[in-house]
Amino acid sequence: MMQNIKMLIWDRKSQLEIWISNLHLNSLDFIRFTSFFGVGFLGGLFFKRWSKYIIMVTVSLMIFLAVLQGFSIITVNFLVIARLTGLHNITNIQTMLTALIHIAHQHTWELSCSGIGFIIGFKTG
Repeated sequence: MMQNIKMLIWDRKSQLEIWISNLHLNSLDFIRFTSFFGVGFLGGLFFKRWSKYIIMVTVSLMIFLAVLQGFSIITVNFLVIARLTGLHNITNIQTMLTALIHIAHQHTWELSCSGIGFIIGFKTG
């Protein structure tokens, strides 16, 4: 009986190893994607609980900054933003969005793992 259980577990483990090897993932990639999933899951739980406050503060802050910029109290310096974020050749919001989409395309696996984790965490919370 115990031998059958060991064989069943070993068979399932080898099937999992075959499936992971077909994805061409090594153990470091698996750990990295699992950590992105975990961070997304915790972010989803946090957002589910505090989403009203997060949205209210974000919208209020954006309106406040837009009013300050409208009265010329502050200005958006895209050169400083580019230097701080590492995104070069940013002159306006259009090029910033294009650069962010390009970065998202480069990190598709990471974004999808964290996005799935966020959705599951949001549904769980």
